[in-house]
Parts: sequence; structure tokens; C-alpha cells
Amino acid sequence: MPRNPASTHEPSDVSRGGRRIDHSALRLLLAVLVTAGLAVATVPATAQGEPQVDLPATRLAGADRVATAEVVARAWVDGGGRSTTVVVVPRTATGVALSTAGLAGRLGTVTLLSDQPPSASTVEVARAVGASQAVVVGGGATLQEGWAAAGFTVSAIE
Repeated sequence: MPRNPASTHEPSDVSRGGRRIDHSALRLLLAVLVTAGLAVATVPATAQGEPQVDLPATRLAGADRVATAEVVARAWVDGGGRSTTVVVVPRTATGVALSTAGLAGRLGTVTLLSDQPPSASTVEVARAVGASQAVVVGGGATLQEGWAAAGFTVSAIE
């Protein structure tokens, strides 16, 4: 695709309302959804046509979405999970949190939902994970500064 010499964006980037949208993240999400669909499509079926899945499940929940993310992270640590990095999203960005599952999986870590600044319990969970770095997705400078003030090396994806 030829580039417009006046353009400062890559061909896969689109400007919407003054904000740059990176389509590589959308492609990653689409790849995850397609892969999940393929995995579901290959599950063996019973004679009645119902999928036969024998996976152990444990119900984890907290008082709210932030506490639930903390409970999941603690269960991950209890199961032997450790990482030097956590993925952090604003507590109000549930959709963003869901979309970071692939990133967290690729980094071998968990996603935490965070207040601005992060609560002591969220920081404690991040430390229990073994993290000294936080990848902040969304939330802007306030969330990034809060995690930096808590002693984490911060990188951001906006």
C-alpha cells in the first residue's frame, strides 16, 4: 500500500477523534477469538451432539471486579505462578481488561484492575506475583504515575 508522504501514521493506523488506533491489537484479539473458536470446534461430541469437556473448575470471586482480579492473581501465585511483570488496567475498563488476556498470557502474568492511584491491596498482590514492572493499558498518565509512585517500572499501552 503506498504511503501518503504527509502521513505520520503507519498504513494500519487510523486516526479517530485525534486518537491513534493501532490495528495490530485488533488483529491479535481476532486471532485469539479465531483460535478459541477452532479449539471449541475440535472438542469431541457425545452421541447426543453435546460437547464433552472434562475440565476442573474452581469458582473465584471478590467483593468487586478489582477484588476478583486480586483473588485470581493470588490463586495463580498459590498455584506456582510468578512473574516480574503485571498487566494493569483501570478498574472501570472491563472490556480493556478482557482484551489484555492475550498480552498477559504472552507475558506469563496476570491482569490486575486498578484504582487511580492503586490501592495498597492491589500493590500487595502485584508484589506477591513477584512484579517490579507494570504494563499499564489505558488509564492515562494518572494511572501510570500511581504505579510508578508505588515503586514499579512502568510501560504504557494507550
